[in-house]
Amino acid sequence: GGQAGAISTVERFTGLPINHVIVVGFTGLTSIVNDLGGLTLNNPTPLKNCSYPGGIKVSFPGGNISLNGTTALEYVRVRDCDTDIQREERQQVFLSAIKSKIVSPSLMWKAPWNGADLVGALSTDMSTIDLAEFGWLEMNLSQSKADHWVLAGSPVTYNGIDYIQNDPAASAAQLKAFLGKH
Repeated sequence: GGQAGAISTVERFTGLPINHVIVVGFTGLTSIVNDLGGLTLNNPTPLKNCSYPGGIKVSFPGGNISLNGTTALEYVRVRDCDTDIQREERQQVFLSAIKSKIVSPSLMWKAPWNGADLVGALSTDMSTIDLAEFGWLEMNLSQSKADHWVLAGSPVTYNGIDYIQNDPAASAAQLKAFLGKH
């Protein structure tokens, strides 16, 4: 169902209104990371000798790693050595590192240009003004675990695809806590 289907599913599942959607694509990622002078992040899942398109093998140790544009693209795209869930976690770590780098004091003066490059890698239904306001709000969020919620569930694989099977009672409790309705 595309973006509209994703919005409808999340709204039905959580009961929360979804006002906008942002899809982060791989287009432009290499140049964004290179324009930022590279990126350092804390890799949660070590990867060793993973097959990658073009017949190459890539490896990333656990812990702090430094990436240039090419290795950043490999890091977020490689999918042969771990689960879809672990890859999504890596991608979230990557996006947090990009955000931190773009708004770091040493690069703040370049933020409008870096932000423009980043917007080129996004697909969204938000206006430019809404996106700028969202960027300002996101910039002011901490990177604490309290800012990121993943609903409770258990990993399952169906037809070779990884899913999280929801735990309705635990998810309901999480949603209540998120909304401040203990």
